Amino acid sequence: MRLTRQASLVIALVCGLLAAVGAWIWISQQRAKTTKAPTTIEVPVPTQVIPAQTELKPNMFRRAAFEPGKLPSDVVTSPEMLQNQVSLIELPPEQPIRQGDIAPKSRMGLAFAVPRGYRALAVPLDIVGNVGDFVKPGNRVDVLASFERDKEVVVRTVVQDVQVLSVNQDTARAEGEKAAEGSAEGEKTTARQGGRAATTPVTLALTPAQAQVVLASEMAGKLRLALRATGDVGVAALPPANSWSLTGPWPKAEKAAAEGEKAPAPQQAPVVVNTAPTGPTTWGGPPVPPQKPRRPSVEVIRGGQREVVTPE
Repeated sequence: MRLTRQASLVIALVCGLLAAVGAWIWISQQRAKTTKAPTTIEVPVPTQVIPAQTELKPNMFRRAAFEPGKLPSDVVTSPEMLQNQVSLIELPPEQPIRQGDIAPKSRMGLAFAVPRGYRALAVPLDIVGNVGDFVKPGNRVDVLASFERDKEVVVRTVVQDVQVLSVNQDTARAEGEKAAEGSAEGEKTTARQGGRAATTPVTLALTPAQAQVVLASEMAGKLRLALRATGDVGVAALPPANSWSLTGPWPKAEKAAAEGEKAPAPQQAPVVVNTAPTGPTTWGGPPVPPQKPRRPSVEVIRGGQREVVTPE
């Protein structure tokens, strides 16, 4: 049976209509499955101008809503991304922050690791003075100085319980950051003796008064570090150790005896005592507390018994 032209046209229209209906149903189902995208996104923005080289704090920001299309691709999207970060440039208020505008505090140098009220002082120490390879950033140490004068050696503890900020330019950073920097920079060659570095610069966190004492001690003698146990924060007034007190009589006493003179009394060297950052370093040992005056007493004898009575 041969279809007429009118019949073919009708069949084509019906098939087209069925295809359109099927396409509409499929598109409707896909739209129902698709989650509606949010129209805005909240990101942290500064509440006021933040200068460059500023450590970022949570109270400096608030959350503001922006359209996704108006935000840069590397925008900071959560407050957690701002923890332990420092601003590289001035951050304007109420504006999104790009990840390139901030950097981790650990990469900004030692200035952000120094406690408030303290100073960072680097002292060169040999391997013995550095307690081998056991002193690490974050440890706490005592600084001992040895002096030699007229063949006499005096060793004193100049400061106690101070924090180590860095050892050989190695600061207290995350292990991932250290590994990344180590692979990027490669191995560095330094002057060595017997396969080991001749000296190791150790940076300490000191009060201004302590920094003066340590520097003067380093210029006049040799420094050594005594590593403290974790949690040990005790500070004691220690008298200096003298070579003559360990190996023999006082040299000046021997000289006076040989010349027939009276031996002078040995002079006790002053002791350095740690104080708070706002107070000066105390020389001459710990203060002696005042003693109460002794009350008069009466001795009473009753037969063979003796009794001392102190009146109230």
